[in-house]
Parts: sequence; structure tokens; C-alpha cells
Amino acid sequence: MSQTDMNVANNTGAGSRADWNAHLDAIATNNSGSSFPSTSFANQWYANDSDSILYQRNSSNTVWIAKFQLTHSEIVEPGFLDVASSASVDIGAQLGRLIRITGTTTITSFGS
Repeated sequence: MSQTDMNVANNTGAGSRADWNAHLDAIATNNSGSSFPSTSFANQWYANDSDSILYQRNSSNTVWIAKFQLTHSEIVEPGFLDVASSASVDIGAQLGRLIRITGTTTITSFGS
């Protein structure tokens, strides 16, 4: 787990080096942690240790977007998931996807 504010403090010698090393560690680990970084930047990556999802901050720096499930080899695909009438869907399992429902559809879960 490594998160920083990405601000290198005015320091000398070992203190400055430690600050740089902390920032590089945060970058190398995709700002991983069990909660979202307290300081965020547009297009920043964040690996959530709790739900095992890799998020990216949007370009307006207003919201985190789920991109990848880290515990599987699957990619969260963009675009619509079409659910036809009389079908069922677990909305929570459709990370980062837009769901287009046509007709009467049973929603089996909103995820955990």
C-alpha cells in the first residue's frame, strides 16, 4: 500500500530522498490502498486492495471509474450491455458498463 500527496516537500539530503522514494513507490503501486487517495489528480490510477479493482480518475477529476478486475484476467469492457425482455441481470457484476434494458427484466442483484 502506498499513497502520497505527490508534493515533494522542501527538504535537504535524506529527507528529500525519502520523499521522492515515497512518491515513486506510490506511482509504482498505482496508489494502492484500501481507500481512495485523499489527494487525487485528473487521470490518476488507483488500485483498491479491498475490492481488487483498478480505478482511474476522470479527466475532470470529479469521479473514479472502474477499469479492471485485478483478481481475474478480465477487462471491464466499455459500452452497453443489452439485456432483452424476460432476461435477468446482476447489475453489480457489470463493472463500468452501461446497461440497456428492453422490456421487462429481472434484476437479480445490485452487487455487494
